[in-house]
Amino acid sequence: ALFGVLPAGGPKRVGVFGAQTDAEILAIAESAGLDVLQLTYGAERERRIGLRSHFAGEIWAVAHVPPSASVPADTLRRWYDDGIDAIVLDAAVPGQLGGTGVRLS
Repeated sequence: ALFGVLPAGGPKRVGVFGAQTDAEILAIAESAGLDVLQLTYGAERERRIGLRSHFAGEIWAVAHVPPSASVPADTLRRWYDDGIDAIVLDAAVPGQLGGTGVRLS
């Protein structure tokens, strides 16, 4: 039980979710004792708000952006207004979900 030996205020337990339903995400979060939900697809507005109303921890959204592009400020602002605590920027690579190691400029 690795999580049982982590000091308080130590690393956060993050669940990375893609195509799961809200019910699946919340069930996994509860059973795993997650501190953070990372929504790989950023999720739709209703979904972000719905998860926020049922999850007390942090919610992070992933913005997949082309390596040479940027995310519009109004998009980021809307996400924060919807209860997102952090936005993870990830290089958009066709056919890849994430974690490709491609640098953003």
